[in-house]
Amino acid sequence: MSEPWRHFVRDAVTARNRFDAALRAARPGPLRDRLTDIRRSVEMGVQECWQVAQQAQTVSDARKRLDAPSLRRRLETLESNGNEPAAAAVRSQLESAARLDAVIADTTTRLETLEARLTEAVASAIEISALAGRDDDLIGLGSTVDQVVDELEALRLALVESSAPPPDALPPGERPG
Repeated sequence: MSEPWRHFVRDAVTARNRFDAALRAARPGPLRDRLTDIRRSVEMGVQECWQVAQQAQTVSDARKRLDAPSLRRRLETLESNGNEPAAAAVRSQLESAARLDAVIADTTTRLETLEARLTEAVASAIEISALAGRDDDLIGLGSTVDQVVDELEALRLALVESSAPPPDALPPGERPG
């Protein structure tokens, strides 16, 4: 896995490890029990981050196979030669590259935000644990972590959906349904 995707996963794993340290430091009791429950959600967040990063890597790899500068040069040549059908095909390839660029940019922004929110939630857990906060203090924290996990899952599903070719792009024998 390459950057920036590796970075996001590494940060999520680091956040989980920091959470684990806070959990180990918490005294037995209701606070620790609630932290243990939240730990499951933190782990789900790390797993979702990993899956999003893997899917984003797939999209990035696909984008690398579309050499936009070469395509633009080829388009200029085809247009100057008046070969409109071939030029249209090259324009379509450039549009594919642009769509992939947009997906990558959106995924980067969203994953960066969600990873930061997960890290923020972990910092709150560390603070609450260190100050021997009340179990009530963790209710909002658990909701925040669950929300981040839900948004990571939604991002992953959106990436999977955006990565699938449209049904009419597949040959008749390979079309679903």
